[in-house]
Amino acid sequence: MIRQMRSVNFWLVLVVDVVLLVAAHLLAYAVRFDFVLDGWTWNNIRTILPFLLPAKLFFFAFFGLYRGMWRYTGLVDLLNIFKACAVTGLLALGGVLLVYRFEGFSRSVFVVDAVLTFLLVAGFRVGMRLFYQRRPGFSLFSKEDQAVLRHRKSLLIIGAGDAAEKITREIIDKRIQRPIKSDKIK
Repeated sequence: MIRQMRSVNFWLVLVVDVVLLVAAHLLAYAVRFDFVLDGWTWNNIRTILPFLLPAKLFFFAFFGLYRGMWRYTGLVDLLNIFKACAVTGLLALGGVLLVYRFEGFSRSVFVVDAVLTFLLVAGFRVGMRLFYQRRPGFSLFSKEDQAVLRHRKSLLIIGAGDAAEKITREIIDKRIQRPIKSDKIK
């Protein structure tokens, strides 16, 4: 983790996550209270957010969400995002119950916050993976790419399990990143 903290990419991921986590919490209050946030609501946000944000970041790190980059986001990462969101949502509910007995706090805000956190963080990471897979300039609808698709060859991968899936994903990723030029097809 210390080596990762020296990387610019780590800080970029962390800053984006902080923005998304704060946005999810604010949006949860806005959704719950029909986009009318009064002084009492802002007071609740200022009370909870300083505890909730570090907890979310801690559990994101605990579940290994800062080990890789967005371009490699997969199903395991989505599952870990879900786990981190579920744990922090339950802890937030438990913490507010223990400290405030939910007096002045809406329970549904924390449930909506967990759902929005998952949707925003997972959506952003999957979106970045798709962006990196489909580099600018590559379109399935260009004439060059249509020629490639017309002359493609079938491939049979014999095997099952993780190795076959990994090979298939690697072939698809490489094909998308570096499409074959149509003048090289015979």
